[in-house]
Amino acid sequence: IIDTITNNETINTSGKTQLSGKSIVNVDNAQLSTGVLTIENLDETQIQAIVNAVNAILQENRVDFIESSKLDHLYRNNRQFVSQKVFNDIVAGCRVRYNEVLPEDELRLKSLMDYNQALINWDEVLPTSLARDLKHDADVLNIDPVMLWQPLLSAVSSLAGGFKLDEYGGIPAVNWTCTVLPSGGGKTRADSLILSPLRQLQMSANADYQEEIKEYKRALTEYEKSEDSQAQEPEKPALRKYLFEVATIQSVLKRLSEQENQGSLWARDEIKGLFSSLNQFSGNETEAIELLLKLWDNKETFIDRVDIENSYSIANPGLGITGGIQNDIFRKVFKDANDGNGMQARFLFAVPKQRQKKYIEGDCRLSDRLPLLYGWLDNLNPELVKLAPDAQKYFASLVNTIGEQIEQVSHTGIRTWMNKLDTHILRIALALHLIECFYSPSSTDIKTLSLGTLKRAVVFGQYYRSAFHILQEKVTPNDDIASILLQIYDSAVQKHPSGITARDVYRESRIIQARAKAAGREASAYVADLFEKMSELGYGEVVRIGRSVRFIANQNLDFSKPLEDVDNVDNSPELPPDEDIDCQQGCCQSPIVNVDNQIITVIDSNTECQCGQKVLEIEAGQSLEAGQSLEVGQSLEAGLPPVEGF
Repeated sequence: IIDTITNNETINTSGKTQLSGKSIVNVDNAQLSTGVLTIENLDETQIQAIVNAVNAILQENRVDFIESSKLDHLYRNNRQFVSQKVFNDIVAGCRVRYNEVLPEDELRLKSLMDYNQALINWDEVLPTSLARDLKHDADVLNIDPVMLWQPLLSAVSSLAGGFKLDEYGGIPAVNWTCTVLPSGGGKTRADSLILSPLRQLQMSANADYQEEIKEYKRALTEYEKSEDSQAQEPEKPALRKYLFEVATIQSVLKRLSEQENQGSLWARDEIKGLFSSLNQFSGNETEAIELLLKLWDNKETFIDRVDIENSYSIANPGLGITGGIQNDIFRKVFKDANDGNGMQARFLFAVPKQRQKKYIEGDCRLSDRLPLLYGWLDNLNPELVKLAPDAQKYFASLVNTIGEQIEQVSHTGIRTWMNKLDTHILRIALALHLIECFYSPSSTDIKTLSLGTLKRAVVFGQYYRSAFHILQEKVTPNDDIASILLQIYDSAVQKHPSGITARDVYRESRIIQARAKAAGREASAYVADLFEKMSELGYGEVVRIGRSVRFIANQNLDFSKPLEDVDNVDNSPELPPDEDIDCQQGCCQSPIVNVDNQIITVIDSNTECQCGQKVLEIEAGQSLEAGQSLEVGQSLEAGLPPVEGF
C-alpha cells in the first residue's frame, strides 16, 4: 500500500528504479500481501458521523445554495470514507426523514389517525338491552357492531315512514346507509340478521295480497255482471312493500305510489347493483339519478306519461336504502369526488373495523327481538314530532358550529357532505327517538324529542363525519404525505398484523414510486425511511430481518392529549387550548327502562362514561374528565353547551 506518492515519485514496471528527479516515499512492501478490505473492517462510526453532520446541515434550514455548498464541503472532506453515490444516498435518506414529513404533516396525520380510531360507545347511545344484544350478536358473527347498526337504522326509519320531525319544513324518517369494506368482511351475515324479520313481513304481505286480489277479481266480476247503476266498482288492493331488493327505479316509484303514508326499504348487498339498475331499460342514468335524489328529500313526486291512465303521483315517498360497497369500486359508483349532484352527501357511510376470522359459537339474540320492534313500528300512527325547547336551543347552536367548521374545509366533497350533517343528525335522532319509545314507553313522549336523544344522535353524527373523512382519504388518489402514512398504518393493521414490508407498500402505488423518484431514493429505501419516521412518531416499530424491513403497527394508539391545530386542507378547525371537548361524555342516557319481558334494568345517571377521549363542559368553569364518574343526581340533560369539535 502506498500511503503517499509525491510529485517526485515514479514507478518503473521493468523492475528497476530510475531516479529522474523523482523519488518514492514510504513504500511499505510488507503490507502488499494483506487481505482485501472486508465488512468487518469498516468503521461504521465514520459513516454515522457523516449522517449526523448531514442531519445537522439540513436542520439549519438554510437557503438551498448555502445548504448545497455545505453538503459539498462535507463530502470533499470525507470522500476517503464514502463514494459520491453513497454520500448522495445518505443525503436523500436524511432529506426524506427530515423534510418529507413536516411538522404540519405530523399534526394532520394525528388528526387523521384520530378520525380513523373513531368508535361508538353503544352503551351510551342505545337503550340498555338493545346495546347489549347488538354487541353480543356482533361478537357471535365476529363483526364490528356498526355493521348491524347500518341496516337497522335504515329499517327502523322505513317502518316509520309517516313520521316527521318538525324542523326545516319537516324532516322525514329516511336514512340511506352504506357500509364500506372488502368482500368477505361479514356484511351478508349482518344484513341477514337485521333484514330477515323484514323479509318475513314482506312474505306475509305477499300472501295477504294474493288473497285480496282473488277477492277483488271475484268482486269485479260481480260488479261487471251487475245491472245496478248504483253499484260501486271495487277498489283494487295494493301490495304493502316493506322491502325492495332487485328492482328498477320505475318499479320502485310505482310501488311507492301505492304505499300511502308508509315507508319502504331498498336493500342491496352491493350498492353498485342498485345504481347499475337505474339505467337498465331507459338508458338514461341521469334522469334516474335525479329521481332517486328526490326520494331522499321525501317530497311529492309526479310521474307523467303520454297515457294519462299510466300517470301517477307519490305523496310520501319514504324510501330508505341500505347496502355495502368495496373500497376499490367506490369511485366507480360515486364517480365524482366533488359530489356535484350531492349523492354522496345523502349517504351515511360506515367503515367497520375488520376482525380476524375465527369461529365463535353462540346464537344471535336480535332474531327474536327485532320482530317485536318491527311489528310495533309498523302499527304506529304517524306523528309530527317536535323538539323539546332545550333541544331546540341546543340544535340552533349546533347548526352554527357546523357552519363555522364548514368554512374551514377546502375539500369540496367533504364540504358538500358537511352541509347535510345537521339534517343527518335530525334523521338519526328521529329513529333513535322511536327506538327509545319502544324500549321505554312509559317514560318517553312519542310527540317530543328530548335533548338527550338529540345528543346521542350527535355522537352518531361525529362517527359518520369521521368515517366519511377517512373514506375520502382512502378511495381518492392522494399524494399528500399524511394520507400516505395513514394508508400504510391502516394496511399494516388490517392486512399485515405481523408486519408490512416496504414491497407491500410500493409495488401497487404509483404515487409512492413517483415520490421516491422525486426524492432521489429507491422505492424500497424511501418506504423504509417512512417506516422509520412513523416509528419515531409512535405509530409502530420497525423490524429488520436480513434485508427485509417490516413495519409493525401499534394498535393501541393514545389520542387522549389534545392536538395542535394546523391548516390541513379538510380537517377540523382549531380547538381552543385547554378546552378539549368530548361529545360522547355528554351523551349518557337518562334513566331508561329496559323492556326485555324477562329482566327490567334501570340505567342510573352515575353510569361511568368510557368514551376515553376528551372533555365536555358541564357548566362554566366545571368539566368532566374522560373516565370520571358522574355524581349521583348530576344531570347531563340541562345547561350543556352545543357540541363542538366536529
